[in-house]
Amino acid sequence: MSSMEILNKHNQIANKLRDELWGGQYPLGERLPTTKVLAHKFSVSNNVIIKAVHQLRNEGLIEIKRGAGGMFSLAKHRNTISEVSDKVPINLKHTTGSKIFQIGKPKTIRIQFEDHTPFQIKFWEDLVQIFRSEHPDINPILHFGQDASRQNPDLTIGGLNYLGRFLTPSSPSNKKKEMLLWEPPDYSMSIFEPQVLTSFQFPELLPIMFQHSVVLCNKAENIPEDAADVFDFVRKIKGTSKEPVKYRIWSFGRLMSNCGINVFDWIANKPESTEATRLMTTLKILRDFYKAEDILWFHGDMSDIETIIKDSFNSGVRFLEINSAVFGGIKLDAQIQKIPYPFNQYSDPIPICALIAPDTLYPVEAIDFVRYLLSDFVQEKILQSQIGLSLNRSILQKYGYGNMTDKLQHAKIINTNTIFPELSEIYRLLFSWEMYHYLNGKRGEDVLVRLRAKIKHYQMVITNKTFETVKTTKIG
Repeated sequence: MSSMEILNKHNQIANKLRDELWGGQYPLGERLPTTKVLAHKFSVSNNVIIKAVHQLRNEGLIEIKRGAGGMFSLAKHRNTISEVSDKVPINLKHTTGSKIFQIGKPKTIRIQFEDHTPFQIKFWEDLVQIFRSEHPDINPILHFGQDASRQNPDLTIGGLNYLGRFLTPSSPSNKKKEMLLWEPPDYSMSIFEPQVLTSFQFPELLPIMFQHSVVLCNKAENIPEDAADVFDFVRKIKGTSKEPVKYRIWSFGRLMSNCGINVFDWIANKPESTEATRLMTTLKILRDFYKAEDILWFHGDMSDIETIIKDSFNSGVRFLEINSAVFGGIKLDAQIQKIPYPFNQYSDPIPICALIAPDTLYPVEAIDFVRYLLSDFVQEKILQSQIGLSLNRSILQKYGYGNMTDKLQHAKIINTNTIFPELSEIYRLLFSWEMYHYLNGKRGEDVLVRLRAKIKHYQMVITNKTFETVKTTKIG
């Protein structure tokens, strides 16, 4: 390539970057993608990008910080043509005017949320309205609830079980190649590394917050402060009271995680999974507590949280385990208090992630929205609203979660959710019911052997049906 061609090329790239800076794609103070990422984005050499970057630096639109290792925007987005015209250097007005005029049409990205309650919907709509004002070139269209999967979203936000249906089956190495255009968000402020929180090697899973269990009880209860886990908590309460403890668990899988057992590893029959003898020992302890009404199994519709709380305490429940994220918009009775979930060696934070569709037209804009959700402003709003818990360790400490943060960072993370739909179905249809029947005396000590046989049969039938469907489709 001749020096004249390089000059023309770098001017073109500088024009494009200038438009993006003025259009608000990189707000004031935000880090720009690396030169390597930009070179891939515009299909040019690194030398061309470097020349374009230096031109923009000379114009005062970006700052290069050697020590911080990056390029940062110094531009404020322009909302009107006249406003832009007054600020553009004279020698640039003729070359960029037509491009600036085209900024008027924003790029639409469809965002699907698993959340669906009125409180949750209003929370996200308010935050997105602020995002629109700061990013006039991006127009997020929001969808909520389970049925929104038909909208072909560019970005999906929810728990691992929900996101599993949207993940593509390509290998992690292929996914990494597909994502070269992205510059991953900065997680240096987070108490978790993304792969630690999700437990899966899917680079397109980007955590934005997490949830954790809390316990509700009457303010008159005497609470042990040093319980190592749920079983230890129940034992200590039992030692101070002749009445049944009546601790209602929210999820069987979560209780097993609290004991250091990953039920999904056992279902998948992983070689490194928990031995059946350890799982059986834990089940026997649980059955003794269950018979004495010290631990209760949850029954009923989990969607109406206010009714669950009211009915639980009206029926004599003393301790109600519940998800920390369900309190948004809910007012507790004055006599009810929230206490920390008892854990020490093992923990099960529930990640809420953003998943960018591989076929989206605007992956960079989707990443911009994820960065917005990870900003201090949004992370603090998430915690204040009780939609979830912030990933930002400083914000957690600011709002009194310092002790929990320290314990989480030293505990072994055992995930109570799975990204794989088949494992989730087996858990709901087979595993949890067999455990329930065992606790109620309808299954004997061979419950795990029977359950393993059921799982193998289920998987074999599903595999055969899938194969027949594929074969029939090919013949057709």
